[in-house]
Amino acid sequence: MTSDNIINTEDMEGEVLTEGNVAIKETIFDTSCFMPEGYAITNKKRENGVGGKLAVQKLKYIDQDGKPVYNIICRTPCMITGKGKDPDDGELWLKLSYFDPSGKEKDAWIRKGDMFSRKRLYEALENHEFVIDEKNIGHLIEYLTATYDENYHFLKNGFIAKSNGWKEDTSCFVFGDKMYCANGVQDVIIPDKEAIKGLTKIGTPEQWVEANKELLTYTNVRFICYSAMSAILLRLLGTKSNLVDLYGESSGGKSITDGLGMSLIGSPTDLVINGNSTNTAIEVLVTRYSDLPICIDETSTANPKTLGDIIYMIANEKGKSRGHKNGGLRKTNEWKCVALTNGERPITSTEGFTGQKVRTIELYGGIGNNNLEKIVDNAKVSNESKSYGHIIEPFLTKLFSCKDELEILHHKYKTQFPVAKDNVNNRMINHFATITVAGKILEEVYSDMGIEPVDPFEITSKIYDATVINSPIEKHSVVMLRELKEWITSENAHFMTDIRVRGTKPIQAQNKQSPLYGWIARNADGDEVIDIIPRAFNEVFLGKENKNKSTVLKNEWKEVEVLETNRDKNGNPQTTKTGTHATQVNGKATGETVYRFNSKKMDEILGIEKEIMVKELEPKYEW
Repeated sequence: MTSDNIINTEDMEGEVLTEGNVAIKETIFDTSCFMPEGYAITNKKRENGVGGKLAVQKLKYIDQDGKPVYNIICRTPCMITGKGKDPDDGELWLKLSYFDPSGKEKDAWIRKGDMFSRKRLYEALENHEFVIDEKNIGHLIEYLTATYDENYHFLKNGFIAKSNGWKEDTSCFVFGDKMYCANGVQDVIIPDKEAIKGLTKIGTPEQWVEANKELLTYTNVRFICYSAMSAILLRLLGTKSNLVDLYGESSGGKSITDGLGMSLIGSPTDLVINGNSTNTAIEVLVTRYSDLPICIDETSTANPKTLGDIIYMIANEKGKSRGHKNGGLRKTNEWKCVALTNGERPITSTEGFTGQKVRTIELYGGIGNNNLEKIVDNAKVSNESKSYGHIIEPFLTKLFSCKDELEILHHKYKTQFPVAKDNVNNRMINHFATITVAGKILEEVYSDMGIEPVDPFEITSKIYDATVINSPIEKHSVVMLRELKEWITSENAHFMTDIRVRGTKPIQAQNKQSPLYGWIARNADGDEVIDIIPRAFNEVFLGKENKNKSTVLKNEWKEVEVLETNRDKNGNPQTTKTGTHATQVNGKATGETVYRFNSKKMDEILGIEKEIMVKELEPKYEW
């Protein structure tokens, strides 16, 4: 291309600014692309001859004087000037450069499939200050198609990402509008501007250190910071997404502790979501901020069932399958995430399955000291409005410098944590090892910033002892078995004693209250059993909220033989037992279908579960 093909608007006379086979590099947009034949971006004069506005026009005909006559097809001057491919799904995006009504140049990144669809392009442009009526959208697409076809090889290439996190097979990390790699940093295009909301920095690192250095001397605060940054390591170390929950009385500093953790990457105000948010809102959030921490504040305001669903959703790392409005299925959202949560009660309820608990580290209290009001207030003001976002960049830099050593370091830490007898609790070790690796990198960043570093394992091992060794996770079936025993004791007046031994008179005592829930009896081996009427078990004990868990619980109770059942013709255990009982003292006994619980087995299981044996492993590495 020669300089003869470059047109400067100051040298123009008449209406046509750019026309077919003319580059518009110095005229309107910063590009080397050509206007397609038959189109022009013109200065359409007003009727009074004063002023005018740019518009895209299509050649209608050449008049008798040899002058071109145009029809306006779009009152917003625009042109496709760039392209980029999303590495996550391979989608091609096109950059549409245009001038808004005030004359300011802007860019819109639009999926290729949407750019050439009447309905979807019109919907996409609705979100921009783009002047186009629905009647002319087809003419605009014809123009854009010609532009794209003629200029494909001249379009500027950009790196597109719809979400943050690891890209290109974990060789690059997208954070906000930057992509970090081992060889440097480059700009990246995020079409969804909500995906970079809050990922900014203000103030100085010195201000952040001054506001937070005293809070960072507390174990819980340090641990939350490690946990926040461990989100970046999950994909590299094969660790599942998880939650870290601070719970306890109000005014304990739970929110400020989580806020400090979020200030490592950006604005806590923009990055924290309320506890009563919908599952869909949280799914959108974890997808946008993949491989980064999120924060859910005040979970006590939410329904326990909703919180349970959120725990599973985050930890399962995949959203719901949804239909596309144009047919077929949309691409399912996927992510890696560590969610910091807080509330007055634990995020996992007693009704929750064991799966919720093994995905959540529940830590009582906030900062760990309630007498720091002035320091807490200063840190809160600073982290929310004066200084934040200064840790993520040096953390990524150090991460890339030791990326090849992470798995060895992770394995080393895994061997340092004591192993519990129960495999349910051992699943937590992987989370703690990953958090410790993040802590090691973070402590190096702290040291460079003038914060006194500590041994990260000292921090994580204290939390591990408090939350795993001293407060082991019980299986949900054991938790519910304990609740069942307490229910039977509290509702004893609804149970009738009806002990029958062959050859002897039944020992009976009428239930003192109605309705009848079941019988206290003995099995053929002479063990005391509790025979519960199924309706009482499902409707009174479990209730509506837990009724859907009935099958899972009974299957687990059968496995440990606390639930005695009949067997089918093939010898397989069923769910219920047939017990011979009367409903009145001296009344006629009949066969009753019941859930039979062995009291001796029940006590054995509950007694064993109270004492989980712990054995220390010999360290394989020198510390």
